[in-house]
Amino acid sequence: VEGVSVASCSYRLSEATLEFGRVRTARTSTLALSITNTGSDDCLLTGLNIEPGSDVQFSLPEPDLEPQRILPGAMRSIPVQFAPQARGTFQGAVELGLSDPAGSFIRVPVVGAAE
Repeated sequence: VEGVSVASCSYRLSEATLEFGRVRTARTSTLALSITNTGSDDCLLTGLNIEPGSDVQFSLPEPDLEPQRILPGAMRSIPVQFAPQARGTFQGAVELGLSDPAGSFIRVPVVGAAE
């Protein structure tokens, strides 16, 4: 983010993978992915999207994200939806832009099945 300087942060994700389990077709299930700032510096959440190539059954109900600071000890919850329209097994990933030491997007796989 232009004009904003934030040190690399320490964080914990609530899930390594968001597993929706089995959902009936034409229904929507929502799970939350939480990011907790475990360090002493602010974390800056700069981006959020469904990874290109993911199954279209996954979406973000709040896709337009303005850069947000996550203060030390604070948590930010991000809803992710799975709305299958046909039977099958589906997968993809959520990508988060965070002031991460690696400087890249953090990838969280998402999986679900429809019956």
